[in-house]
Amino acid sequence: MKNAAKDLELFSKHGGRKVINADDVMLLTRRNEALEETLKKELDRMRAAERRGEEQQLKKRGRPTGTGAKGKGKAKV
Repeated sequence: MKNAAKDLELFSKHGGRKVINADDVMLLTRRNEALEETLKKELDRMRAAERRGEEQQLKKRGRPTGTGAKGKGKAKV
């Protein structure tokens, strides 16, 4: 486990980051195909759920104000 933690730390430093991300973990699993496939599926599931959550937030907010041709303060010519 210490080796894995050290490898993750080195991967993030090589990427110029101070924080380990999902790409670092996927790089660590590259030699274990079964683990890599399982983690890849879970990551895809999590990202899809995150996108759905963002889409729902956009629907709740509606169209942003100040966009479009018509609106307050616009003079008709």
